[in-house]
Amino acid sequence: MEKIYEEENNQRQNRSVVDFSVVLSFVVSIFAIFSIATFGIASNQGGSISYAAPMDEMPESFNFSLGSENGNVLRIATTGGVGTFWVPVYVANDSMTLPILCVEHNSNTIDDAHYVRDEEITDPGLLYILDRTFMNGNNVSDASGNDAQYVETWIAQVAVWMYLYEQNSAETRNYLSPEDIQAIKTANTLTLYIGGSDTRTIYTTPGGTVYDKYVASLVNNAKSYSLVKSLDIQKGTEEVSKTSDGKYYQSATMTVVPSGNMSSYDVSFGGVDGAFAVDLDGNKIGPNNIPAGTKFRVWVPVDNVKESLSKLRISVTGHFNTLKGFYYVGKDANGNRLVDSEGAFLQKVGSVEEGVKDITVGEEYELLGSPNTGMNTAQTIYFIGLIILLCGVGIIYANAKPVESKQ
Repeated sequence: MEKIYEEENNQRQNRSVVDFSVVLSFVVSIFAIFSIATFGIASNQGGSISYAAPMDEMPESFNFSLGSENGNVLRIATTGGVGTFWVPVYVANDSMTLPILCVEHNSNTIDDAHYVRDEEITDPGLLYILDRTFMNGNNVSDASGNDAQYVETWIAQVAVWMYLYEQNSAETRNYLSPEDIQAIKTANTLTLYIGGSDTRTIYTTPGGTVYDKYVASLVNNAKSYSLVKSLDIQKGTEEVSKTSDGKYYQSATMTVVPSGNMSSYDVSFGGVDGAFAVDLDGNKIGPNNIPAGTKFRVWVPVDNVKESLSKLRISVTGHFNTLKGFYYVGKDANGNRLVDSEGAFLQKVGSVEEGVKDITVGEEYELLGSPNTGMNTAQTIYFIGLIILLCGVGIIYANAKPVESKQ
């Protein structure tokens, strides 16, 4: 009797394994997740500005002024093309190490105007260009030497103006005349004007124009750039199985697939006690800061899997590198917006920073074991006993029946 009990119990355990394997395989196969996170425009020609220094250098407020060299105002002009296009050099707090870019072409400003932080920038293309300027440690051109920053200033400034104009040419603040565009696109040399008469050539392209060589790609990439990010999980083709030691159920390979620049992710489980992630070699990983690109499997202790209804929750949080920025507005000592001589608000100023955006995705699924149509131990014992009893009754009846005599 004990042997029968053990064999039946083993059979039941085997059925549990199959039930859970089928269910978990189905659950993992339908595991689909989604999440989207997202992250303005703020100058006669040299008037509006975008403070593009990294955020950790960006104060809560600052005064803007004309950049100068030995007390002389600096301007950059196109030469070697059709017409001339001027780009003034602006800085924050009188520091040449904190340059400023315009984010509108036709709004006015006031020298030494005071700016304070305002709303968040939502234009991804503008953030893209600001982030790729030398103010944030990125050199677009091959210019070198002391004048490289002025070359980079012209490239970044023109890229911002051209991008905003092409995105919304009907906006007066963004308007560029045909003459402006012609001067921008035909120049092969940039000249720095110091004061009224002192000049020096700061860059000449080896071939082609400055715009085609450096600006066009910035503008085109900005148009298609998006801050929208998403996260998904893809399941491998393996079936759910038991580990070699028989202690865990092992899921198929799970691949975390980001849309965007994800540096790492966290993973967590709920509903079934003891579930955890392992790498493809069976080493436990996580649960936090798992490097992007790392594939994992889910291990669940065999003893924690029940035939009754349970829920498995899988949650993945991706850590994405992204851009974030804020506008700044000119205000007086009483907190009122500053206006120009015509009563129009001064241009907005923008900043950009690189930060981390977290996206969490996951679902909760019911794990329901297949109905156990077999008998439990008590039922089995009862049934065997009943059979033995019936057999005994049959034997007794057969022995008690009179034997018929042969004729």
